[in-house]
Amino acid sequence: MLFRTAMISGCLFLAIFPPLTDRVMGEAAAEPNTVTPANRAAELAASFAELRATAGSLEKAGRLDQYGKMRLLLIGKFLELLEIDRANGRVELVGYAQRDLANLIAAETARLKAIAEGKAQPVATPLRVKDDYPRVVGSHLEQKVCWPDGKVEIRPVFLFGFGPFEGARRDIEFLGAMGTNYTQTEIGPSHVRPEENVWRQECVDERKQFFARAQNSGVLVDFLLSPHYVPDWLFEKHPGWNVNLGGFLRVALNQLGVKQFYAEFTKKLLDSFTDSPNVWSVCVANEPVLMFTHGDPDVTRLWHEYLKQKFGTLEKLNEAWGTDYKDWGKIREYREPPRQPYAHDPELFDWMRFNDRRLADWLAWLADVAKQSRPEAQTHAKMMERAFSQYDLLQGVDVHEFGKIGTLNGKDGGANWLFNAMIRGVREAPILNTENHPLGDRDINDVPAGKVYSDLWIQALSGLAGSSAWAWERNDKDPNSCFVGLFQYRPGPTEEYIRAGLDIMRLMPDVVALMERRPVVAVLYSRTSMLRDPKSEHPLQLAFEMLLEANLPATVITEQMLADGELLKRFPQLKVIVLPRCQHIPDDAWSGLESFLKRGFHDGRGALCVGPRVGAHNEYAKSRETNLFQDTAVVVKSIPDTGGLIRALQSLGVSPEFRLIDAQTRQPVPDVIPLTARRDGKIVAAVVNKTEHTFTCSWLDAKGNVMKFRDDIPLQPTKAKTEFTVKPREVLCGTLGE
Repeated sequence: MLFRTAMISGCLFLAIFPPLTDRVMGEAAAEPNTVTPANRAAELAASFAELRATAGSLEKAGRLDQYGKMRLLLIGKFLELLEIDRANGRVELVGYAQRDLANLIAAETARLKAIAEGKAQPVATPLRVKDDYPRVVGSHLEQKVCWPDGKVEIRPVFLFGFGPFEGARRDIEFLGAMGTNYTQTEIGPSHVRPEENVWRQECVDERKQFFARAQNSGVLVDFLLSPHYVPDWLFEKHPGWNVNLGGFLRVALNQLGVKQFYAEFTKKLLDSFTDSPNVWSVCVANEPVLMFTHGDPDVTRLWHEYLKQKFGTLEKLNEAWGTDYKDWGKIREYREPPRQPYAHDPELFDWMRFNDRRLADWLAWLADVAKQSRPEAQTHAKMMERAFSQYDLLQGVDVHEFGKIGTLNGKDGGANWLFNAMIRGVREAPILNTENHPLGDRDINDVPAGKVYSDLWIQALSGLAGSSAWAWERNDKDPNSCFVGLFQYRPGPTEEYIRAGLDIMRLMPDVVALMERRPVVAVLYSRTSMLRDPKSEHPLQLAFEMLLEANLPATVITEQMLADGELLKRFPQLKVIVLPRCQHIPDDAWSGLESFLKRGFHDGRGALCVGPRVGAHNEYAKSRETNLFQDTAVVVKSIPDTGGLIRALQSLGVSPEFRLIDAQTRQPVPDVIPLTARRDGKIVAAVVNKTEHTFTCSWLDAKGNVMKFRDDIPLQPTKAKTEFTVKPREVLCGTLGE
């Protein structure tokens, strides 16, 4: 087993950087975490002194690259933190930290010595120019960057860093020096308006000082408005506004007085930061949801207004629902999950759509308020990854509606390729994950080598443009704090996260080419089917995974996108729509599907229907004929394996330009994602191993010829090979050639 640094980068140090011996790694891995591990402080201090001496000589000669600077700073910081954990008796974390630091020091000492001896070269990495700011270009960001030799150019950039509390503010110079360039911080109403007629300017001034320090450190700021921090005096004065909407939101959002309160707070706060140009993005809410249980005084009025606008008359509503309402006022709103199965409750579809729009409309309103005060800022909302279970669908979180909020796609979560595809399918705009969760709160277990590194790469390849990781914090007083086990306790995962950010930034033009591939296949995300049929979640996920493994450019579309008739304007190269167990499709979406298939019949467009009775019911569970599929669809009982999916789609005129195969079996490699794209006359390729296994792979062209692949991630050049090894959780990114 190779040490952590080499594990993910693919022979990072080549022959001149030999891996740690099995004996040393065996001892490190065997350190018990249930008893006090041996104190290796003296050993680590001595080896770090040797590393600093080598680095110092290179720095004087101008040959210490950003990777070396980052690792030197990181090791020094974590040697101090390690002693705090040792003193606090955090036995379960001390062993991991000692192991990771020992491996990291040994690896970097070997690399820097090779550079000093002329056997290797420092690696040039671009950093963003501090007084220039990212601009949106399609689904990525571009701005001026500066290379170590002083060259400045406009180039795609990747934003990454840590947030969002006191720890990140305290250490912002340290974090910026390591190469990070993004952070999140927050202020809510209760922070600055603790009493009705009080404005705590000192809180604002303190944050402005932080913004200035971040600017000097080359770090952009995502500012979180945090409307969930509601001051007590507001509820004391207006007790009817104190309602339970679920999650963080606990105020009657649509009361005129509430909206006025938030508008005044937002305007005054953002107007205070006009001289802080690095406040580049504004997040208008943290993890917003609207759940069943509530006492919102406006919900009945809004619900009835929605229904009147949609149906016009009670007769049409009753016809759709199969009900016999005589009065709009008798139509109930949902205050708890339905007692009967969702499939037999026709009203629930409209409640879902209403609830989705109710939350998104309020967030879009707040984003507009923020934009008025700070027009140069990008705006977004931190959407949670809740999209599949029946319970999720009734929390107001719909990627389609969230695509109308602000100017960028905001989210909170982790490495979820499918969810990112859903977001970007709705709106071609960069994704900001301003609460990135590669580590778990209170998780004191070991983190597999390469896990954090591959997580960030997966997100970048699926459209992520900015990441603020949760969280750069410690709590040395509370052993059960949610921060225990996060980055400040783990040198290995911290190095992986920053190294991944630097690697992605270095290879960002290739990453952009891969993530902006024009889709030829779309998978329908049918919230209606999932609302009625919980078994429809797995086929959706499996279909998308198989398309990824087949190297077919794919996206995810919503029912609303089918209904609006603009699908081919958004995706002009789209040939096939995959319908994974979509038994319930709304009538307007069905009309859009019919238009796509019939008008495109002579252009070779088709559908791949997976499972029984696809499209056989509308949103209210009423039956329909599906003769539409007779001449335009391939029907399969279940999602085939990658090879079977390729064959099924070939019958519809779609096939991958390049394929990744296991060099021994000559078959597709399960749970390994291959991606290819063309850029500036070359073929860019990436491979992501999601498994715990090692594979020997080859790339094939459309004719079956074996191609050569060169990985460009390692810090020293590699040779192109027709067969190459992909280790557990490893990411490769480079070029293909004959």
